[in-house]
Amino acid sequence: MEGDAFTWTPPADRRFTVGWHDIWPDPYGPAVAGEIERLEQRYRPWCDWQGSWPRGYLRAIGSAS
Repeated sequence: MEGDAFTWTPPADRRFTVGWHDIWPDPYGPAVAGEIERLEQRYRPWCDWQGSWPRGYLRAIGSAS
């Protein structure tokens, strides 16, 4: 499937155990933190848990709280 992560809407009856956001080529980009937050808020109704590689990466190297 192809689509825009910021505009795609899952079917109302769909539920996901995990939502993984992986759209960034650079974890240090100035908009990344805000975009992660936007995606997590957008998909909260459909996902039990969400994560993204930039947040995990920055946490692992000690650059994020």
